[in-house]
Amino acid sequence: MPSGLKTSIINTQERAISTDINRLQAFAGAGLGELLRYLINVGGNDDKDAGRTAIEQSLSAPLSAQIANGLLVRPQNGNLSLFVDPGVILAYAPDSDPDSSAYKIIKDAGVQAFGVLPITPGQVGGTRIDIVEIQVGSTVTEFDSRDEFNPTTGLFSPTNVPKARQGNVTGTGNIRVRAGSAGGAFPGVVTGWLPLAVVSVPAIATSCDGMTFWDVRPLMNDLAFGLSALTTDRPILNPGVIDAITLNHAEGWVSAILNSRRIGGRLRRGSAGTDADFLDLTAAENRENGFTPTVGIWSLYLCTPFGLPCWARYTDVAAGLRVPRSPRGIPVMSMVPIDPDGRPTSAIALPAALGLGATAAVQTTEAVSVGSSWVSSLISTPIGFTLDGKFIQPAFNASNGILQKSFTTLANAQSFDWQANIHYPGNARRMSGAISLAGTSSGAGTGVATVAGYDAGAGVGQTFLNYVTGYTVPASTVYNVLGNVQLSIPSVYPSRVPATIQRYDVSFPGLTGSVGVAFTLTGWEVG
Repeated sequence: MPSGLKTSIINTQERAISTDINRLQAFAGAGLGELLRYLINVGGNDDKDAGRTAIEQSLSAPLSAQIANGLLVRPQNGNLSLFVDPGVILAYAPDSDPDSSAYKIIKDAGVQAFGVLPITPGQVGGTRIDIVEIQVGSTVTEFDSRDEFNPTTGLFSPTNVPKARQGNVTGTGNIRVRAGSAGGAFPGVVTGWLPLAVVSVPAIATSCDGMTFWDVRPLMNDLAFGLSALTTDRPILNPGVIDAITLNHAEGWVSAILNSRRIGGRLRRGSAGTDADFLDLTAAENRENGFTPTVGIWSLYLCTPFGLPCWARYTDVAAGLRVPRSPRGIPVMSMVPIDPDGRPTSAIALPAALGLGATAAVQTTEAVSVGSSWVSSLISTPIGFTLDGKFIQPAFNASNGILQKSFTTLANAQSFDWQANIHYPGNARRMSGAISLAGTSSGAGTGVATVAGYDAGAGVGQTFLNYVTGYTVPASTVYNVLGNVQLSIPSVYPSRVPATIQRYDVSFPGLTGSVGVAFTLTGWEVG
């Protein structure tokens, strides 16, 4: 009995013909190809359908593929030539052979010689965006002499025939540098072609040294769920560390999963310029096009535009051999509000300095928020923050505007409202703050101070804090009580709209007189 895979049957005393022998090899390759295709290239949504639904890929723009490793584009310093490392790629590229799998497994030798893969220098008219891309092809790699039967003469005669054929992606006609137009935007992706790198070519660039390269290869080691094309319905934000108290020096490390891939790493600029181990959040090249601070929440997003993964910028010429480095994703500071999952609620206009487009129309929604803070009404400029794990602490102080809700009342309870993306980011899970009660009692009393949280439309409260129990205030006594509290924010899923208003009531039954109440925000936890 044969295996479960397709096999060729060779009968006793049957005369062998070459097509039968060739099919033997095709069957074996097709079995391996289909196994890997269903493991790696057939995916589903891990959140919505528990990954139980197989969604098969088709010939697409860009080409559906995974790179095991290699095929890294290497710009040559002081030259217009590009090299490409050897590597292995698995790609969905159907052909006319019914015996073969549509999933091709290719070991490619790359490009290792000057002049084979040149890039055009800059042109008058502005920055040009080029794409280094590949497609699946094959070539005959060996010829040899074999005796072939000549039916006319009835004799065998030596003939030079092809003896080996190899799939490739960097052979002649299968790799190219597709140039955009000077002063134009990103030229788009093409069906059947897979981008390896995106290049920003300024008008004055005379060699690779003056160009900015981004690595956009779909590497297997970036996949979030092992060797699987499973995607998530919402991004997953992992703990990170950022020190951005000084706004122009965001230094640290972040990690997230966006769709099916890991993004993040050490924070550094995503645009052209001198490299450093921090991100300058005051620089226009790291801010969305037309960034205008308004009172509310600003966010640091990692963006992967145009349906391409990673977007890891290459190091500068000063670093020697140019290679991609962290972070995965282009860091962009934006005022676009954050939804409960950490995605932007509308498209982010990519910084003009990236050169990916001349207008604000070049936008992306493929992004995840990895940090956020506040724009104060007092100074109308963004305030820095620190990120420790998932807890964000904006650099509030008296000079930049402490975010505080307060009132004075004769009653035993009052309330104040907080609004998502105005007072805290849309992906916040908890607010941290300090509650203070201060005043002069008009009569003795014993009470319990509580803080209750409401969804504005629900009208049902939950007590989060009983922070003073049996607190007795004698008549005509001045009192001042301070305590720290964390207030939960109701999660919103699968809706993309955050809870619009949160209401927090402070009550102190048993106390009478003029009472001052304040809640001072100190930070929030995101998830």
